[in-house]
Amino acid sequence: MAEPLVVVIDDETTLAEVVIASVDDILDTEIIESSAIQSEDAIAALASAHLILVDQGLSDLAAGEPPVASNGLALIPVLREYLANTHERHPSFVLFSNRLDQLSALPQEARAHVLARSHNFEWALSKNTEDNAVGLETVVPSLAYGSLRIEEIFAGQRPAPHLDLPEARGTGEPVGPRELILLHEVLKLPDTDWRMEASRQIEMARPPIYTHTSRQSLAVPVRRWLLHRVIPYPTFLYGRENIAARLALPVDITEGLLANELAETFAPATYGGVYHDLDGPRYWRIGADAIIDALSDGDTETLRRALSRLANRDLAFVDHPRPVATLDPNTWQAENTPVPPSHAVRVQLDDWPAHAEPARVRLSAIDSTATASVVVEADRHRLSPRDDH
Repeated sequence: MAEPLVVVIDDETTLAEVVIASVDDILDTEIIESSAIQSEDAIAALASAHLILVDQGLSDLAAGEPPVASNGLALIPVLREYLANTHERHPSFVLFSNRLDQLSALPQEARAHVLARSHNFEWALSKNTEDNAVGLETVVPSLAYGSLRIEEIFAGQRPAPHLDLPEARGTGEPVGPRELILLHEVLKLPDTDWRMEASRQIEMARPPIYTHTSRQSLAVPVRRWLLHRVIPYPTFLYGRENIAARLALPVDITEGLLANELAETFAPATYGGVYHDLDGPRYWRIGADAIIDALSDGDTETLRRALSRLANRDLAFVDHPRPVATLDPNTWQAENTPVPPSHAVRVQLDDWPAHAEPARVRLSAIDSTATASVVVEADRHRLSPRDDH
């Protein structure tokens, strides 16, 4: 695969230079001062870019008169439309700023995709490196190579006009349309016994491969679907917190095991498609279930003995055969220790997709009217009188 081009637009290039220096050996990179954004060289770079990082402040733009873009948030849609109309290019855009907290009070792990989806770009990154869960030297290449890879695979492919799933001759098995086959390539769906079930779970996550668009290839909606609706949530891919719940172990212990003693065991289920290193490892849900079922042989104690044997030590399991992952109601981030289902209630969050596993909060963590108000109707009877307002 060719090296993708990453362009950073900023009015103060000091931090941009730091980011570029961290990825310059694996990416083509260029910095554009926002005051020179209309120059021929700048336009040429933007027209060739796969990933464009845009600062939020851009004080030199703010000094201009409307209706020109006054900051990075306003500049992104201007550039996106310009590149689409004049060059038929659809690069990924990232808001890159130390002012993200002015746009959202959520922690960086949550607001990156929420901000991006709300404002119609791909991702948001903080210039304060401590705010980012994964280092810029990892995230920027992941976003850049993901954008390039999706673009190469779809290469102008537009959605099919129907949902026909003809049977393969002589097999009786459904064969998806070309769009679904290309999506499998994007995801690097492995050729395993659970491949067909994984494909079914992918379709349940409502990939945007059948939606008609007249101006863009499928690369744009597919990458946003992955970044905004799949990777941040427990869908057909699991994060470490969901694997932890299946193993009945705390997240921090599970993370260490998956990186070391259980790495080989879970290798067949490890996700290796685009954006696989964006925010920690992901695992095919059906693949992880198959591995866990094989280890347990249908028995909880058998599973725990097998895990302790693989870890070569006694493990501190949660005292329930199938605990569930929960979110901290203050940050809406995954908590470390899964809990029995009876200790949690489901919540309906604004941006939580319907195709994801339910979001849950510990009953003991519900101490405000605001949190109680998002508990799903079917679980409200489990709230104490003081919590149910």
